[in-house]
Amino acid sequence: KLNIASWNVKRFGLSGANNEEIVSEISEKIIQYDIVAVQELKDRTDEAPYILLDEIEKHANYEMVLSNRTGSFCEGKSSSQISEQYAFYYDLDTIKSLDSGHHYPDDDCDFTREPFAARFKSAESDHKFVLITLHLTSNETNTIDEISALSKVFEWAKFQYPDEDDFILLGDLNADCNYASSSELDELEIRNEDYQWIIPDGTNTNTAESSTCTYDRMIIGDGGSEEYLGSFSTDCEVEASDHCII
Repeated sequence: KLNIASWNVKRFGLSGANNEEIVSEISEKIIQYDIVAVQELKDRTDEAPYILLDEIEKHANYEMVLSNRTGSFCEGKSSSQISEQYAFYYDLDTIKSLDSGHHYPDDDCDFTREPFAARFKSAESDHKFVLITLHLTSNETNTIDEISALSKVFEWAKFQYPDEDDFILLGDLNADCNYASSSELDELEIRNEDYQWIIPDGTNTNTAESSTCTYDRMIIGDGGSEEYLGSFSTDCEVEASDHCII
């Protein structure tokens, strides 16, 4: 059994990495899972993700697959404000990394920040899987278009990993409330029977007490996975971010 999670860590840069309370809480949360996809790493020097890894390694045997900075591929959408990195932090006792990851070639400028995929293997079995993480725009006029393009990301991932049959997309999709309604989502190809949405509509993934927004999601491609055990959870008892861990 592997516990796979995703967490938007809220503009985590050098100030957060050098804040003992913040970096301690994030690391203590991450080691509760076998692998965590992290969004909103916001440090141009690339130091913050490694500082976090060093803190994690004080408590457990973890490693990281780190993306390049995303959000500068398409000139019409790029800016220093939206650029960020993704990372997969994983437990070396339960997970093996099989590559250094691949960025989605966003030739059509479908995304503000191009998705990032990497392949992993269970250390205890032959089970392999691909994780795709991303942080979609919070521009109300463009979010639904980016969600619609997720089916293209799955097709690209299948081409990138032709011998793989387990693809899990997870991250901050802003897939609810002002950005995307359930009725709008239901009209998209990404909501058909070929995809299994693990975090259902109506599940709060924001820490604000007044929120009922399901921004963060997990989606399994190819109709779902036989290995999926059918359960999910959220952890909203966090101080370092305004997003729950899913």
